[in-house]
Amino acid sequence: MVYITAHPVSDPYELASAIHCTLRGDTNAPLTAMINYVPSAFAALSNMVDNNEYHEQWRTYQSVSLHEMTHALGFNAYLAPYFESVTLERPAIITKNHEFVNSKGKHYKVNKQYIQTPNVLAYVKDHFGCDAMPGAELEDIGGLGTAGNHWKAAVFGEELMLGYSQGYAPITGLTLALLKDTGWYTVHESKDVKPLVFGLKKGCDFALKPCSDTTWGFDGYWEITNSKPGCSATRSGVGLSQVWVYPTVLPTQYQHFEDGTWGAQNGPVFDYCLFNSPEVVDNSGSSYYCLDTSRKPNQYGTNLSSTEMRQYSSTIQS
Repeated sequence: MVYITAHPVSDPYELASAIHCTLRGDTNAPLTAMINYVPSAFAALSNMVDNNEYHEQWRTYQSVSLHEMTHALGFNAYLAPYFESVTLERPAIITKNHEFVNSKGKHYKVNKQYIQTPNVLAYVKDHFGCDAMPGAELEDIGGLGTAGNHWKAAVFGEELMLGYSQGYAPITGLTLALLKDTGWYTVHESKDVKPLVFGLKKGCDFALKPCSDTTWGFDGYWEITNSKPGCSATRSGVGLSQVWVYPTVLPTQYQHFEDGTWGAQNGPVFDYCLFNSPEVVDNSGSSYYCLDTSRKPNQYGTNLSSTEMRQYSSTIQS
């Protein structure tokens, strides 16, 4: 049972939240949960209809609802120790310390958390084409409700269970693998489950090392094309790949260029990593998702239509 509420919150950036209320006595699976929608965030719905003009906004709101429901079902660091696939010898979440060198030659260490449950681990190894994957990396920025409770945005790019909302947030086999590993649900594939395209078969360096022109040197990634629209890295739309000069030197782990004040417009959500995304916008209004029916494909000079982009995604997945 899920209770739905609509209460204001103090965080101006919060759209919605979910929490389990009671657990089953035998399995610790969620029995009841609550989802709260922040009224100010959803007030615009009262003046919208699900038509071409507001198609992308409606998709975003729908994704937020599915996202919160997935949290209610068990995508929650607190519940991870109770997953049926977990043992004392093999916990659900592990922490690994990594040492890297940034673009300026400075050594630094970071702790990263990974979910290493069986189906999740098998999925990420196959997805990146990397047998060295320790698991699926969890987000490390944001507050208590974000860090440790979502997939790492800079690693997975476009997925339902990232820690922020976006115009295209597909539920993929990665999230289904986690729900299957809880042991509480039978997971059925359907047409609503989309391929995870970001980072597909890009290898261990892409998935495990800091982003750079060498580790991310692929079509749609690490292209400095400021203000020139093009196909997004995942071919989900038309976007921009922009480098900004920030007012202060970025933290050590985010210094991916010789100049420490340079970073991608994507900002800290994506570790200031550079890739083409429809979420990156400028005054030209050139960025859009293919699924946004209010926009016309090819209108900003991109060399692929929306149909061709979707075909590309299907091709690289197969």
